[in-house]
Amino acid sequence: MSICSEFFSTFLNDGISVASLRYLVFIIGVTVVYYIVPKKAQWLVLVAANTVFYIWGGITAIFYLLGTLAIGYSGAIFIDKKHLEEKKAVEGLEREEKKKVKADFAKKRKTIAGLTAAMIIAVLAVTKYTGFLLRNLNRLPLFDINVERVTSVLPVILGCSYYTLSLLAYLTDVYRKKIKAEKNFLKLYLFISFFPHIIQGPIARYDRLAPQLTEKHSFDFTKLKTGAVLIAWGFFKKLVIADRIAAAAGEIFSDFASRSGTVVFIGSVLFSFQIYTDWTGYCDIVYGTAEILGIELQKNFDRPYFSQTMPEFWRRWHISMGTFFKDYVLYPVSTSKFCLNLNKKARKRFGNKAGRIISSSVPILAVWFLTGLWHGGSWSFICWGLYQGVLIILSLIFTPYLHKLNKKLNFKTDSFGWKLFRMSRTFLLCCIGRIFFNAGSAMNAFKMFSRFLHPSFGINELLFSYGFDKKEWAVVIVSLALLLLISILQEKIVVRQKLDEQPVLFKWPILIVLIIAIVVFGVYGDNTGYTSFVYEQF
Repeated sequence: MSICSEFFSTFLNDGISVASLRYLVFIIGVTVVYYIVPKKAQWLVLVAANTVFYIWGGITAIFYLLGTLAIGYSGAIFIDKKHLEEKKAVEGLEREEKKKVKADFAKKRKTIAGLTAAMIIAVLAVTKYTGFLLRNLNRLPLFDINVERVTSVLPVILGCSYYTLSLLAYLTDVYRKKIKAEKNFLKLYLFISFFPHIIQGPIARYDRLAPQLTEKHSFDFTKLKTGAVLIAWGFFKKLVIADRIAAAAGEIFSDFASRSGTVVFIGSVLFSFQIYTDWTGYCDIVYGTAEILGIELQKNFDRPYFSQTMPEFWRRWHISMGTFFKDYVLYPVSTSKFCLNLNKKARKRFGNKAGRIISSSVPILAVWFLTGLWHGGSWSFICWGLYQGVLIILSLIFTPYLHKLNKKLNFKTDSFGWKLFRMSRTFLLCCIGRIFFNAGSAMNAFKMFSRFLHPSFGINELLFSYGFDKKEWAVVIVSLALLLLISILQEKIVVRQKLDEQPVLFKWPILIVLIIAIVVFGVYGDNTGYTSFVYEQF
């Protein structure tokens, strides 16, 4: 079978994947209909497109989506109603009476919001964490549950983790009076189910995305061109880099017990590149799709491997998740009575600096425990989350002392060499965490770490013992070098806009070479390792 026939055969059978020819045909069709219908009907075209796209992933899942959405919709309407009732009830009352009435309504709103959020989370918890709970119960002598039988009847709900957080953010913003409750169910459905972001994010905020979805958009040829280039770049990242690396990283992790510690570490480095190119490849495809439709999605990655500290890394990686947990977990926990009391007691006993760090550690660990759990029902994910939390706490503790040490030793902290050292250190810490992330279980992760006691430095084992030959390494190295070059340029310019401004004889050869590279070097076909996007499982 020829390269092109394998390419088209595989892409036509990839179903829901946005890295497929079927998806390209789908967005072309949606775009054509979107711009030929009257502008006031454009949002209804998106509603239909979302429904078709989501049903592609399984007809059953849409009923769970609609059920969860109905709960959030109703809860927000009731909360908004209580806001209006309170406004009327306090008219003409004295200050003390107003206080009492407001406290009564606040209690009612809190109850409604709490019950609504609990029901929304319950849908996610039952479908995603039942197996995890039952496996842990089975460790107790009283239980002997057939976990496989129970979990086999639970549905797989596409994008549930993402739309649940978006819906919880919407509900909380209504509760905080930041936004008004949406009374049109279809418009709220459009926001939650917007097809480019429902599978892997970014986690949308209602006030940023919803207005764009119902605005009238005129066709913009420039946006079509730049959006298409971004989609092509996303395909390149996913098919040429991520899926090629996935085969090697998967081989190492699946047979880590027979590998040296050096090879296991190489596996974690490869997986770090895989997950980055996989996820940002997805983001580029969906950002390009949204751009063609005149819609701007929230930025989710900002070249995180250029980060010099772990806190900076998490300001650049999965930005929408980070801001969600900061706004809806970190701040509320930090300002809770427990943390405020802990802060006072810790400062009194240990001094202001130590007390601040102790009281800050509680919300940080809470955030990272939930972040790990959000990724999946496994102790390895929880360990990964706590590992990140501990690194951030250590950064809070040692950063002031390191600044003082740098001053005393007169380090040139603005030099390229120092910045490169800090970036390398951060990347190393990130790679260590990936072992927890990709181990499958906490026990496997610790076994992998134990392999570090058995290093090896044989060139053949390090480079060619897990399915990579010289040609594969050449493609990976050249592709990563290109990615690095583009990333450096992106720090200063918007590369695709600059490319669009260039003469036709300069930009078209670049685009043609990119498309040829995807077709020739992309991983697809029956004998290769095409994988679904890593974060689809979350």
